[in-house]
Amino acid sequence: MFSKKIIVEYLQKNKTSSFKNLARILNVASFQNKQFSTFLNTLKNEGQIAFSKKHDCFFIPEFIGSFETEYKTNIKGNAFCFVKDSNSEKELKAIIFKHNDLNPLKNDLVLVDFYKDLDEGFYFAILKEIKKRKNEYLLAEVDENLDIKPLFFNQDFEFQYDKKSLEANTYVKFKIEKINRNSISLRLVKKLFSTNQPYADIDLIIEHANVDDFFSNEVIEESKLIPDEVENIHDFNRVDLTNQLIVTIDGEKTKDFDDAISVKKKDENIYVLGVHIADVAYYVKEDSQLDKEALRRGTSIYLIDKVIPMLPEKLSNGICSLNPNVNRFTLSLEVEIDK
Repeated sequence: MFSKKIIVEYLQKNKTSSFKNLARILNVASFQNKQFSTFLNTLKNEGQIAFSKKHDCFFIPEFIGSFETEYKTNIKGNAFCFVKDSNSEKELKAIIFKHNDLNPLKNDLVLVDFYKDLDEGFYFAILKEIKKRKNEYLLAEVDENLDIKPLFFNQDFEFQYDKKSLEANTYVKFKIEKINRNSISLRLVKKLFSTNQPYADIDLIIEHANVDDFFSNEVIEESKLIPDEVENIHDFNRVDLTNQLIVTIDGEKTKDFDDAISVKKKDENIYVLGVHIADVAYYVKEDSQLDKEALRRGTSIYLIDKVIPMLPEKLSNGICSLNPNVNRFTLSLEVEIDK
């Protein structure tokens, strides 16, 4: 009924046009305005044309390319994404227009078509595909009426779940079963703790980040093969520093001592500073279960009331900790410092 060719050719020649002007060019009757608006929206969804609210006009956007990127949302629920400009290596930010039956959630990996907006330095993107879901779970607070308040979530969805399985004034973890256009179906998988529990906010962040506070059986079994103490130190091709005064520099309440220093005077003008760190790599061999687990965790996490270690306690608090009055393997550096 309406000609896409005429609209595209007109915008290519004249750069911009209002709705009324396009309707006039195509001889659209007033009773056809709704149909014509739907037709223009279809062209927008295809990336054929775009509409600028700021300038109240249609135009043909410049297509930059298709990109895989993370789907982001702000506190108001508006969607956006970032892509790298191949020329300048700068990150370009774009508003995402969602127009189809796709239902992305924050941080999902999505495919978008990226366009330049009418104003210089502004961009928009059209959502084309969800490549990979980021989150399989949803944390929520249960109130006295057994209604839930989603946590770490700012998108506008209704939630479908079984109230009978919930307890008031608790935090819970749901499995996201199905995402519809306006609703998400949830299944309870874990009752966490009371809303009055001390440090609940910290525990929620750890739960949301999917940080494990336990180790797999494979990792534990491998750690059992590592000795508890260093024996026969003279059998190893290492420098013996056990006759030096070396002190750790960790806090008073620390259980795992990673770093230590020593200072000695070489002559009237030179001091020798020794810096010593636990030689964890001696025990954690590359591609072992311990190595893979440490790589996955990346670091130990120190909280107000506990520590979630990168390695099992046998290593982190034991053979790889520079505890006082016991032999330990270290990587050491000695630096001569003059006055």
